[in-house]
Amino acid sequence: MYMLNRLTLLLNIAFFFFGGRLTSAPIKRQNIPSPDSIPNEVPNTTPNAVQQEYLSAENYTCQSVFLDFTKPETLSKVSVDWCPQNAVITSDGLKMELNSNCGTTLVYPYSIKTGKIEASIKMAPGSGAVTALVLAGPPPSDELDIEFVGKDVTSFQSMYFVRAQRYQLSPILHTATGSSSNDLSTVFNTYSMELLSNAVNWGVNGNIVRTLGKISDDTFPYQANKLRFGVWDGTNTNGWAGTIDWSSGPKIGYIKWIKITPYC
Repeated sequence: MYMLNRLTLLLNIAFFFFGGRLTSAPIKRQNIPSPDSIPNEVPNTTPNAVQQEYLSAENYTCQSVFLDFTKPETLSKVSVDWCPQNAVITSDGLKMELNSNCGTTLVYPYSIKTGKIEASIKMAPGSGAVTALVLAGPPPSDELDIEFVGKDVTSFQSMYFVRAQRYQLSPILHTATGSSSNDLSTVFNTYSMELLSNAVNWGVNGNIVRTLGKISDDTFPYQANKLRFGVWDGTNTNGWAGTIDWSSGPKIGYIKWIKITPYC
């Protein structure tokens, strides 16, 4: 039973990574912008080796960027890979809606080898709703995750996969140190994932809450190189996320900004 539950969870997460749920809803892919067209609003670092994008050409940049999702033009700097109608710029940032038809998945089009991802997030509340910030590599994918399950608004989860295999029995739960509220669906907090050559750090509000040290390439997610984020329906994960009650309406999460700093 454990293996069946684990397989179901992996399949649902994989659907989120590679284009959302299995429905007939359209998947929209926007043109990938040039790195030169994205304002360099945070300090640059030094050059990096080129890796290959998931299914297409090499697609690398060493340019650090700050994506301010309170500005409408920022949406053109990412691709909306799933249900673009559910990703809307508002004064509170990127509004990500999960309704009975679909959620939404967005992708930053450039890869990093090592670096830090920081994001100001207000999670979507409600049983079954999953808000996700993910670094994932080419299949079979290495993955680094920060995920929020709406049935528990007081914590977030960190997890990782190596070649699509999970090396821990369950996600690790964290409280948001430094948060102005215990309810993470009511306030923005800054969450981070830092991929180094020999370690991974997960953090919140400038505090490291978990470190994974590298023991060998076989057990380390060093190819987790592309950022994906959004909301998805976790109902079919055998209790992990809970079951959605659509009678209460859509589930809404927000991302105010994302800062991407490659370590080149």
